Amino acid sequence: MASKKSIKENKKLSINDNGYFKVSLDTFLYNAGIVGFIQVLENSKAEIDKDYIINGQDLSIKKEFLKNFNLAQAYIDAICNKFKSDTFFENIKDEKSCKKEIEKIAKEYEPNKKDNTKIKGGKYRQAIKKIGLSKKYDYEAELIKLSYDDRIERIKIMLNDINKDKKLKSILDFNSVSGKITAFWGQFAFLDYANTSDYKLTDIIEKYFTDSIKKIALDKSDKEIEDYCFMCSNPIYDNYVYESLGQKKKDNSNSEKELKTKPYSTSFINGLTQDLEGKSSQFWNHNPDVRICPLCAFIYACVPIGFINTKNSFIFINKNDSINFLIDENKKYEDKLLNLKEDNLNYFNTYIQNKIEKNEKEIEGIEFVINEYNNNKYRYKIKNIDKNVLHILKASEVYLRKLYYNNIKCTFDNKTSLDAFNECVENIFRNVNQYNLLYKMYMSKYPDKIKFNDIIKALYLILKIQIIKNSIFTKGDKNMNDMIQKGEEACKQGFILRMYIAESIDEKVYSQEVTDKIKGMSFKLVNSVQTCNFNLFRDILFHTYIALGKNIPNIIMDMRESNNIFKDLGYSYLAGFNGAYKKDKDDK
Repeated sequence: MASKKSIKENKKLSINDNGYFKVSLDTFLYNAGIVGFIQVLENSKAEIDKDYIINGQDLSIKKEFLKNFNLAQAYIDAICNKFKSDTFFENIKDEKSCKKEIEKIAKEYEPNKKDNTKIKGGKYRQAIKKIGLSKKYDYEAELIKLSYDDRIERIKIMLNDINKDKKLKSILDFNSVSGKITAFWGQFAFLDYANTSDYKLTDIIEKYFTDSIKKIALDKSDKEIEDYCFMCSNPIYDNYVYESLGQKKKDNSNSEKELKTKPYSTSFINGLTQDLEGKSSQFWNHNPDVRICPLCAFIYACVPIGFINTKNSFIFINKNDSINFLIDENKKYEDKLLNLKEDNLNYFNTYIQNKIEKNEKEIEGIEFVINEYNNNKYRYKIKNIDKNVLHILKASEVYLRKLYYNNIKCTFDNKTSLDAFNECVENIFRNVNQYNLLYKMYMSKYPDKIKFNDIIKALYLILKIQIIKNSIFTKGDKNMNDMIQKGEEACKQGFILRMYIAESIDEKVYSQEVTDKIKGMSFKLVNSVQTCNFNLFRDILFHTYIALGKNIPNIIMDMRESNNIFKDLGYSYLAGFNGAYKKDKDDK
């Protein structure tokens, strides 16, 4: 663990003499927690610039406010609001779903055949017991005695009553989305029903988080400092601990003094501890036991609220410029996803295409964080937008925008699909050339709904993007412009050869007859380009030009310089040969 001295020297002191605590942007998880914490504050009707202040990278929270408001209930409400579409009462609005869930609840209260005092467990039973604790009524004792049909009717009445009480409703809704929290938290007794079954939901949150926050809001100036918070540098005193609920039950002890307490650390958050399977902590010393203050612990507890909830994963767009940027950027992207009805979205590419579509520039330095379920475990994937990628995106934005609207997207069979825009963007961020995508597009057999002209146009746009990438990584913008001009010349010459062939069979240049005529030749040329076989490419074209009695263009011999130049100009030539070239450049 880092020493107290190093923490004090290297972290900005966060004690505010005006009655506020101050926390600042840091790692992506802490930043997501700050965004989520602000949603909790908003849910509690806290007043901005009074109860909390956002100033650039800093968030200041009034101590007096923390002492007096019901942070536990506000947290429950914020979780329910964040994951509203997945909550219990949201999902039983239609009659069929309601009937199905009521039957599930009823089955959880089926008596055990050997012992009628024991019942089967279940997620609904856990929530209903906590509702009973709040109402001081034993639903379990009542429901288990009823016949199945009578139990169904009693549950209907019970749910109707619960739905009328906002706090009781939030208990059942919170329970139904607790799986969203476990995507971010490790094994933490807060979510352990065996240890917390006898506590109200608000009591659990208070004992684990918010009671300690009220303690830190008190004046501690005369107390001995035990440590400093790893995240915000606030001093930590000996009573900054949480109660380990259920410990008395395990120890068979009735003494309140024997209830164990634990100091706050970051170990309950997935991604902040050292992964025994090899995933590193984001802290430099890989120490899972760094101490943090109760306020920072609660901020980490708000991480699930700060992330964007999608169908199969969670997303956070991170950049340390300012808190307001994080709030606005994530909200805009969340709204964008809500308007999209497509399944199997590439969320990162959707974010990039939205930026391209709106011509927005502020993407340098952004971390696109995805928390997704893979191999029975949630893992974080981070995509960074670095300067080289940004340079390519900016230089290619006209072509990317056209490619997006061109919308070449289809499935060829059960194993193969094509999404030209997404695959092109993915290649840019992986620093992979577009040649395999070009080859795939040339060689695929498309469904009837995909127009041939749109395919050729997409090919040419992707090729322009590839030329830009190659040029940026070699000789810069001047070379890029030269190569784009050469690419246009190659495309033009390919189209001229198509015209010669059309004239030779007395057909229009875009006719199906011409397309059929050149299909075999085009197939051979594509394979020669993809395999970097310049000699085969040259021989096929030389034979064709000679047979037609036409001069061989110089651009063909310019392709010999390197394999990349051959592919860039060769695919450009093929694009024109297949009909991509237009006299008006904007129509390409």
